[in-house]
Amino acid sequence: MQLRLTLLVALIFFLTNVYGQEPPVISLTEDVDQIAVGEGVLVYTDSSGTLSIEEALTVPYSSSEDENISYGPSQYTHWMRFDIATGRSDEDLWMLEFGYPLLDSVSFWLFLGDSLVSEQEYGDLKPFSERPVDYRRIAIPLNLVHDQQYSVVIRARTESSYQLGMSIYKEYEFYNKITKEEIFYGIIYGIFLVMALYNLFVFFTLRDWNYVWYALSIGALALFFACLYGHAYQYLWPENTFFGNRAIHFSMGLIAVSNPIFARRFLELKKYSKVFDIWCQAIFYLGIISTVISLITPFSFNAIWVTRVLLLTIPAVLIGSFIAWFKGNIAARFFAIAWLPFLLGGALIMLRNLGALPSNTITSNGIILGATLQVVLLSLALGDRYRLIKAEQERVQKENARILEEANATLEQKVRERTQELQESNEELNITLETIQQQNELIQRKNEKITDSIRYASLIQNAMLPLDEKLNDGFPHHFIFFLPRDIVSGDFYWYQEHQGKYFAGVVDCTGHGVPGALMSMIGANVLNTLVGQHDVIDPGAILTRMHEDVERALKQKDTKNRDGMDAALIVWDPETRKIHFSGARNSLIYFRDGEQHELKADRMSIAGRVIRSNKEQDRSFTTHTLDITSTTELYLYSDGYKDQFGGAAGRKLMHKNFVKLLSEMHTKSMDEQKQMMKEHFETWTVNHTQVDDVLVMGFRVG
Repeated sequence: MQLRLTLLVALIFFLTNVYGQEPPVISLTEDVDQIAVGEGVLVYTDSSGTLSIEEALTVPYSSSEDENISYGPSQYTHWMRFDIATGRSDEDLWMLEFGYPLLDSVSFWLFLGDSLVSEQEYGDLKPFSERPVDYRRIAIPLNLVHDQQYSVVIRARTESSYQLGMSIYKEYEFYNKITKEEIFYGIIYGIFLVMALYNLFVFFTLRDWNYVWYALSIGALALFFACLYGHAYQYLWPENTFFGNRAIHFSMGLIAVSNPIFARRFLELKKYSKVFDIWCQAIFYLGIISTVISLITPFSFNAIWVTRVLLLTIPAVLIGSFIAWFKGNIAARFFAIAWLPFLLGGALIMLRNLGALPSNTITSNGIILGATLQVVLLSLALGDRYRLIKAEQERVQKENARILEEANATLEQKVRERTQELQESNEELNITLETIQQQNELIQRKNEKITDSIRYASLIQNAMLPLDEKLNDGFPHHFIFFLPRDIVSGDFYWYQEHQGKYFAGVVDCTGHGVPGALMSMIGANVLNTLVGQHDVIDPGAILTRMHEDVERALKQKDTKNRDGMDAALIVWDPETRKIHFSGARNSLIYFRDGEQHELKADRMSIAGRVIRSNKEQDRSFTTHTLDITSTTELYLYSDGYKDQFGGAAGRKLMHKNFVKLLSEMHTKSMDEQKQMMKEHFETWTVNHTQVDDVLVMGFRVG
């Protein structure tokens, strides 16, 4: 085996020199303390997961363009190759570190010339005691000889998000880094511990169960972060690999159990919002189920299930807190504000795990810093709530004393009763006028806060939309005319690249403003999951599955919810030069050789049951295929543009005039088309209010 591997390595080194696919050389010289390993590294994705080291040395690799190698959630095995060149240095021992703790299996081969120097196996599927370095992440000691060039081959597999973030350190620099990191995390965990103990102490003093539920919430968060950053595997259950690979979903289930109950009790949702009170109760039971099944079901299932439960938890708690706040629960203000940094940090790590953002200090630690700030603010919220309750009790006592004093005064001054009543009437009138003025000021402040909150929500929604530069990868010639009616929109556009194909779509959700924006978040998430995770690439199948997932997410079979979406979706296959289209009420208009054509959409929406019939409509969407034999302009759109009132008669633009506008402008450049569409809309809507969100996408292929 050793001889065969040695001969194969020699052959591979010869072939790489012949064909030019040489691994990058990482130079470890005397002036290098730490160096990132990522950009230029040769990578290969093994979709079967069965390649041996001998077979892996013969496959064609590609060169990584990222400093931190990241694939997001991946079920495949990934191979990497690079070389290490050592110079003259006082250091013989170097450390190769993997930046992401949750790696199931990492195999490591080190070659010197034709000889295999070292072969090791690491990962959290093996007991922690087998690691050569007592560290939460995988760290491999490299005992290297001066003035030599080594070859490194790595195989990595994991069921969680695939993040490598490899770096090589000098030994002393590596341990200096560990010391600083552990001090940082020690402070964070210390804050969590102090806050949990403080709230338990307050509970024993006041006997208020809010403090117990909050202490449990803090403990669940601390356990989640200990799992996420590898400390739980290092210190709590180093030899229990079974629970170690389920603990993170177990902790997420505890979060779903404790947070909704704490929110219900603290915000008094039964008093201020029965809908969100019931919602939080439902999530509590789902959290119990999640906690239990996390110990008995596969990792991949848990990842999807518990994430969806938490996605239901966050809007329930956050929106419920704002409703309670706006309805008069002043103590809810700290509660609502405390969730914002946690949501921001959660969004950063979610985008990192999906591969949309690089793995760095901000994306890796943003959520734990946001959670720490949330813990502190919620502790302040509990204290503020107790202060308000005490102040209200004192106010009631003073009010009762005042009423009693006034009653005694009235009995003693019967003679001047009429005069006193007139004086009191004047005083009450002045108080009423002052109260009206204060209420007007309060309403103005609340409106400003609502607007600020919606503007902040627009930032989150805009972060969901694909960057215009990203669309250039699949559609170099395109434009997007997007004009929400309100700050946030119920229309959204979507783009994805997968398996060499380019996906683009326009989706019109029920409503506009905040309700429409929430629907758009659901729709975008479903599209990303269907294409990116489930490999659904046929547009008709995508819309059919999207209908099922949205209907399930909104529980439409069990509720009276009728919300839905209209959509138009295309898939561009450059290899076959075909456009595949499917539409839910929104058709595709295209021009070829100066002639206008239209691919009709199915006359049914995504989700939302048919009201005119007691039977559920069959929601199987049709896929149309268009051969691109010459330059073709394609247009996807929502109904906002053509349904806009305007002109001298104040009527709708209508489909016919919309197509006419497209016909007049389709020969021009994409930038010119977008400007024409903008100018036409502004002219049409003079002296009229925009009635709906407007979204049009144009593409030129061929």
